[in-house]
Amino acid sequence: MVNALQHYCFVLVILMIMVIGIQFSAMARDMTAEPFGFRAQKPNGYGEDNVDPFKYRGNPIKFSSFLIWPNLTLQQEYNDNVFATQAAHKSDFTTVLKPSLIIKKEMERHEFILSLDAELRRYWDLNNENVENYSTLFEANIEPSHTTHIPLLLSFRDGHIKRNGQRRTSINDLSVTPLRVRSYEFETGVVHKPNRLGLSLLGNFRRAELENNRLFTGQALIRDNRDINTIKATGRISYELPTNWEPYAELTLADDNFTNEAPAAITRNNNLVRLLLGTLFNYKGLVYGFVGAGWEKRTYDSNAIQSAKGLSLDSKITWEPQAKTTVIFDLSRQTFEDNEIIAGITETITGLELRHELQHDLFIKLMGSYENEDFSNSTRKDDTLNTGVGIHYISGPHLQIGAEYNYTQRNSTIPGLDLDNNIFMLRAKAAW
Repeated sequence: MVNALQHYCFVLVILMIMVIGIQFSAMARDMTAEPFGFRAQKPNGYGEDNVDPFKYRGNPIKFSSFLIWPNLTLQQEYNDNVFATQAAHKSDFTTVLKPSLIIKKEMERHEFILSLDAELRRYWDLNNENVENYSTLFEANIEPSHTTHIPLLLSFRDGHIKRNGQRRTSINDLSVTPLRVRSYEFETGVVHKPNRLGLSLLGNFRRAELENNRLFTGQALIRDNRDINTIKATGRISYELPTNWEPYAELTLADDNFTNEAPAAITRNNNLVRLLLGTLFNYKGLVYGFVGAGWEKRTYDSNAIQSAKGLSLDSKITWEPQAKTTVIFDLSRQTFEDNEIIAGITETITGLELRHELQHDLFIKLMGSYENEDFSNSTRKDDTLNTGVGIHYISGPHLQIGAEYNYTQRNSTIPGLDLDNNIFMLRAKAAW
């Protein structure tokens, strides 16, 4: 315990030196690589979160015609329930290093962005939890004309599923090390807006590969028979009204194909049809976003599995009551197939986030979300509450520091899968 405290104090001293050693100056310009076009949400995202929580990049370095954002984040965590279990909690400190690089190139009306991220997590005592996560993302926005552009996205991710975000079949479904997942994604299409009328068609291919593991009970955990390919096509038609409203109709067709299913197993292959009607809106820059509602149906190739169908929702509303305050509300409901446990799930998520500038360059963020997962062909239901508070300070164009606390509570109808988890974090992010 003494060694752990010494290690912890050492990290705090390093953070203080970094703060003192850099002069204070005006707020740095933010740069976030936004996806082009529109993309359907994917609730079953895989991997540890190695995306910058601050959305902060600093000022870019100009090299020839390129803009470059190199960043390095040092993060210290304390987790009171590392394995995300209902009982016999294991706590530990974690030191996290996150290097990242963004390179942007503009050529006339065309834009190209390459993002490279890595995350190295080192636990002080539970060394089997140590992981390295990597991701590469390439985005392009090609404009053949002023009314037409072609979005392009290529990504690869080699990461590990968070313990407190992993769905398990039972209390004994606990792997000795975090579950590793590789994912590949490709998306492209065309977005055409000759006037107020907008027409879009995007196609998306995604492959997720799960690695085998071993349970704490000693049994082999076979997961590579759950690798999945997903093909998705989304078409949208919209019309922009003079009053800053843009009604739209959106149709999504998707196909999930499990590539290595056991010969005797019932196939989980399925098809999705989803129709959304909604509108984008912007009221004087104070309230803006989109609201969509519709219907969807997921049909399985096997007659032994019931189709999942019902209400579909997709909404995000931002309210800026004053210059220093932003409130974000989102609501979504959709079905998906989870290849971690091979189960169809109807997921409903609602979230609320408050961001406020307390004083110059000092920000606070309050977060809360509620998630309900209803498992098809089962009486299982999981309810998850996530809350958090974060504070961060922009110390000139080269450094940002912050602290965050997150709490997760899950209640499941499956015995032994309830969860309580507290995570405390300190961060320092350097930009050049």
